[in-house]
Amino acid sequence: MALSKLIVKHWTMQLAIFNIVYELVATIILIVIVTNSKLLNPPFVTYMSDLFTVTEGKFKGGLVVGVIAIFVVFAIWNSMDGFRKANNR
Repeated sequence: MALSKLIVKHWTMQLAIFNIVYELVATIILIVIVTNSKLLNPPFVTYMSDLFTVTEGKFKGGLVVGVIAIFVVFAIWNSMDGFRKANNR
């Protein structure tokens, strides 16, 4: 993607579409990684759930949902920005 922008010197519609595909793949990979039950160290989860006085399940769920939500928001923002740049030519 960076090479294409370097050669063409501006965003094209094809590059914006490729950017959406790239963001979708990255989002799917992030979801697979974050939903892995072995990602978080159990003593860490216990410590943090005690610190915030929530159950371990709520802490894990909130963390996973929060990370995914933030990533999706920025993926959408980046995709929309690519189309904005492609249409500004």
